[in-house]
Amino acid sequence: MVVKAKLGHRVIDAVSMFIVTALSLFLLLYVGFGEGKRTYEQIELEKLTAQGHLIQNSIEKFLRDDLPLKQFPGFATIASPVVDGLSEVDAMAVYDHDGHELFLVKDKTNPQLPATSAAISRVKREIEIDQGATD
Repeated sequence: MVVKAKLGHRVIDAVSMFIVTALSLFLLLYVGFGEGKRTYEQIELEKLTAQGHLIQNSIEKFLRDDLPLKQFPGFATIASPVVDGLSEVDAMAVYDHDGHELFLVKDKTNPQLPATSAAISRVKREIEIDQGATD
C-alpha cells in the first residue's frame, strides 16, 4: 500500500515537472522568437541606411566640388549592387529639389514598381526608407 502511494506521488511529481518544463521552454521560445524578429528588422533597416549613406556620400563629394548633380557619373554603377543584391530593394532614385527624377535604377527581376513615394515632396538631408507592399 505504501509502495503504491509513493509511486502515485512520483508520477504526479514527474507529470508536474514535465508540465513546468514544457511551459518554461515554450515561454523561452516565444520571447526569443519575438525578440529575434524585432532585432532582425532593425538590423535590416540599419543595413539599408548604411548602404544609402555610402551612395549619398559619393554624390555629396561630387556636389562639394561644385559640379551639377545632373552630370553625376556612375549612379547606376554604385546603386546597381544594392538594388540587385537585396531582395528588399525594388529601386533607388535620385530627385532634385523640385521633385524631378534625375536617376533611377530598377530591379531587373521586378519590372513593375510601386507608385512613387510621397517622401520625394519632403526634401530632407536624411535617408528615408519607404516600406510598402510589392507585388
